[in-house]
Parts: sequence; C-alpha cells; structure tokens
Amino acid sequence: MNETVLLLFSSLANLITDVWLVVIPIPTLYNLKLPFKQRFVLIILMSLGLVYPSYPAFFEIQRLM
Repeated sequence: MNETVLLLFSSLANLITDVWLVVIPIPTLYNLKLPFKQRFVLIILMSLGLVYPSYPAFFEIQRLM
C-alpha cells in the first residue's frame, strides 16, 4: 500500500476520534442546571479542544499533497 495513502487515512482517523471526544460531553454540559451564559461558556471552552487536533492534520495533509 502507498505510504502517502496510509498516512492520510491515519491522520483522518485521528482527527475523527479527536472531534468525537470533544463532541461527546456537549449534551451533558448543555443539560447542566446552570444559567445559559455559563453553559454556553463551558461548551465554548470544551470546543476549543477542536483547534489543537485540526492544526497537525491540516499541515500533514498539506505536506502529503
């Protein structure tokens, strides 16, 4: 199998699991008995975790192409 294809699929799998792990707690945070503003801020803070895995994936895809 071509090494580039293998690395691309590996990066994609890592990105999908990272996004999935960030999205899982959002419904729980939304159902907390807190004022809407505090729930919103918590969801935004948890969603910032999406920024980190997206940068390495972006640069890996750029490098492979």
